[in-house]
Amino acid sequence: ALAKKYQVILYDQRGTGRTQLRSPGPETVTMDLMVADIEALRRQLGLQEWVVMGHSFGGILASYYTARHPGMAKGLIASASGGPDLGMLDGFDLRGSLTQQQRDSLDYWSARIEGGDESPEADLGRRRALAAAYLYKDEEHLEQVAARLGQGERDINRWVWEDLKRIGYDVKPELSRFLKPALILQGEEDLIGKGPAEAAAGALPNAELVYLPACGHYG
Repeated sequence: ALAKKYQVILYDQRGTGRTQLRSPGPETVTMDLMVADIEALRRQLGLQEWVVMGHSFGGILASYYTARHPGMAKGLIASASGGPDLGMLDGFDLRGSLTQQQRDSLDYWSARIEGGDESPEADLGRRRALAAAYLYKDEEHLEQVAARLGQGERDINRWVWEDLKRIGYDVKPELSRFLKPALILQGEEDLIGKGPAEAAAGALPNAELVYLPACGHYG
């Protein structure tokens, strides 16, 4: 939809998709290296500046890039983002976003897996139970999100979060000096809560915060 009016650039972050690493590990998967990748891409494409947009963890990465290279970002869009600091970890409530029946299903399949069940059925059952937490009363996209949850690189994810904690991720001071437009999009029913969006809007001088009604982590 965005590409109908704008040039849109999507890329595979390091260690994922077709951007494979020769030696994947905590030394080669860091926030600073991921930001360096984005900046190298901008230079390679010959762009003077661009609007940086990220969803979920992508919002964290977009915020970190903007903090490190404010002159290259003509604007920032953070969609269901983890926010400008690690405060998201305090408000993250996956189980609280599920109904009792969905929690029971999650517990059932998790127990099966922890008991040694490595079958595709158990893995899919657990992913289906988890997927409901990312949506708001949306059965239509449940299978799509369940499939997406199976595409993640667990080691990459773990190394990234370890690095965020190691560097004490907090870009509010840098974002407070970013005077270009910023758009913060957040579902009212997002399992990460409203804290990250409010922290970002409070840090960015020219931010517009928009809450999406009847919307979870995925719109």
